[in-house]
Parts: sequence; C-alpha cells; structure tokens
Amino acid sequence: MTSGSFHEASTNYYKSKEFCTNDAQSIQTWFSCLKTTVFEFNVSGLSNIVSILDSLPILAKDKEKYAKLRAASGLCRIRTRHYLQAVHKFLEVDFSACSSISEIIPPTSMVSLTVLSSLAFFSRHDIKNRVLTSLQFKRYLDLEPELREVIKYFLRNEYSLLISALEERRGYFLLNIYVHEHFDFLFNEIKRRAIMDYFKPFKSASLTIAAKAFSTTVAELQSEICNLISEGHLSARLDFECKVLWSKKVDPRTQAHEKVQRLGQKYRREIRTTLGMLRLQQARLA
Repeated sequence: MTSGSFHEASTNYYKSKEFCTNDAQSIQTWFSCLKTTVFEFNVSGLSNIVSILDSLPILAKDKEKYAKLRAASGLCRIRTRHYLQAVHKFLEVDFSACSSISEIIPPTSMVSLTVLSSLAFFSRHDIKNRVLTSLQFKRYLDLEPELREVIKYFLRNEYSLLISALEERRGYFLLNIYVHEHFDFLFNEIKRRAIMDYFKPFKSASLTIAAKAFSTTVAELQSEICNLISEGHLSARLDFECKVLWSKKVDPRTQAHEKVQRLGQKYRREIRTTLGMLRLQQARLA
C-alpha cells in the first residue's frame, strides 16, 4: 500500500480475512481494507465495509476505531452527495481521536466539509448549536479559525463578507483532494440559501441594494433570483424595469379553504372505499 498499489493491497487484505483467527484480527483487517478503499476512491467498496463495521457493537468501546468508522461513514456519504447525513456522521467524531482519523481523512478536510455542508443544508439553529458552539466540534474549528468566522458571517447575515471569505479560500479548497469535487456545488447552495434568507422578511426589495449586500452585479443577482423563482424556492415576482423583487402575498383564508377542500376530497375517497368493501362483503365476494 505504501507504494501506491491500492487495488493490489485491497485484494490481498480481502484474501487475508480467511486467515483471521479472532475478532480483533478480523476487525483490524477490515480497517486495512477500509483505508485502501478510501485511497482508491471506491465508493461502493467503502459503503459495504462501513455497513459491515457499523454492525459490530464491539467497536463502540474503542474510541479510535469508532472515530475512524464515523469519519469513513461521513466521507462515504460526502462521495454519494448525501451532505446532510455526512455532517451528522462527522459531528460524532470525538476530538480525542483527532490524530487517528487522519488515516481516513485529514481533520482539516473534515472540518471544511462539515462547515460547507452545514451552511448549505443545516438549519440556523443547528449551525449555531451543533457546529459553532458545540463543545465537541468547536475544538475542531480551532484547526480552521477562518471557517469559524465564515459561520459567524452567515449567522449575522453579513453575506458580502461570507462570500468574499469563501472566494478567498477557493484556491485552498480546490487543491484539497477531499473537498475540490464538492466545493462549487456547496458554494452555490450557500449563495442560493443566503439570497432566499435575505429576501424572506421583505414585501419588496431593491435589487441594487441587494447586489451590494452580496458583492455582485444586479444582472448576476437577477439571474440567480430567476432560477430560484422558476425552481419554486422563492415565492416572488421580479420587476425587471424597476429592479425590484416583490414577494407574493398569501391569503391565509385562501390557504385554509384549499386545505379544507383537500381534506374533504380525501375523506370522500376513504368513505367510498369503505362502502365498496362493505358491499363486497355483503355480496360475499370478499
């Protein structure tokens, strides 16, 4: 494996499982297989091994091995683009086993993926309580203090500083073999989320002022808003002439009426089904 022949190493590790005489040897061999699949970027193999090791309750007693397994499980979900699940797994990695997880993923890379994914998909409450102020994870944030500031920018709605801070670190993220494949997607998701959060409180908002808040041009912001509206993520109308975004007014009485109609149709279907079954039973056909 040290020579870089990961596929050959993986094959030999799988063969060596036949010669394991106790649980400790078997677990150690599985972890050796785990490392080779990580270096091979073998997603299906990594997922299979994680599932096998997850089913062994004995690992919960070993902090280092359990931390490696959580890190590998998070990495597996990152590579399958299940970012929210990945964050949950990474947050379970104990800081006392920080040095041991470097065999699976460097702690700094894990912090980067956790922060970017949480900003894109976590609720604000969870970002604050489970990432920024968590007694467990804030020790990891000490490894990447710039990312702690990025989280604070997001929570304080300082979107211009948030975007410029991420842009400044773009080169660093793109050179990271664990992060580069996901950075552009997560960065765009963070921007889209920030735009939606910015406009949410307003009935109308000037795109000129909003563009300054995001350190972008009106044309770029307008294009992003059009995409959000067409995808159904933003309920609003765009005035291209005056460069103003108008939120759509929702009448609560109309909503209540539509809800009652849907419930009425549902109950009608259920009653018809029940009556149909009763008639079949009376006719001795069911």
